[in-house]
Amino acid sequence: HTGAPAELLKIITVQGDSMMPTLQPGQRIMVDIGDVAPSPPGLFVVWDGVATVVKRVQVIPHSDPPVVRLSSDNPHYDPYERSLEEAHIRGRVIGTWQWT
Repeated sequence: HTGAPAELLKIITVQGDSMMPTLQPGQRIMVDIGDVAPSPPGLFVVWDGVATVVKRVQVIPHSDPPVVRLSSDNPHYDPYERSLEEAHIRGRVIGTWQWT
């Protein structure tokens, strides 16, 4: 359930295995593009300066200017940090889409 208006909800397809086992390649996720604040932390769609990715985003406490840590659920990928300005958050993942 979400209070976001329909025009702010997007369904996108996960690419790559960096968020396994939480998200699978080819899985569809619903993204609230109106929610771009990384507080509270969570799963977000982010332009990280190289590509559009799905990552866990967490603000580094007391960083000035604000810095966020982007991490994967797959342990084969190392977390990395970007300034909040560099990590262009496109929206918060609010659910998965499944065909029935």
